[in-house]
Amino acid sequence: MNTKIVDGFVWLLVTNKAKEIYQSGNFALYVLHNDGSESLIESYAQINDAQECGLDIGIEVALFYDLKYKL
Repeated sequence: MNTKIVDGFVWLLVTNKAKEIYQSGNFALYVLHNDGSESLIESYAQINDAQECGLDIGIEVALFYDLKYKL
C-alpha cells in the first residue's frame, strides 16, 4: 500500500482492497478526487464508481504537520 499527501493530510491508499476494508467496517474510506477534495464512501456502488474512474480510495492517517513533528 502507498501513501498520498493531499492538502496536508496523509492518506493510506487502499484502492485495491477497498471492498474488503469497507465490508469489515473498521475504517472510514474516502474517495480522493482529482481536485483535492474527498468524499466519504457509503456504499459499494461508490467504490465501484471510484475504481472505474481511476480515483484513489484511502484511509485518513493524520495531518502531515502532526506526523512531521512526532518523528
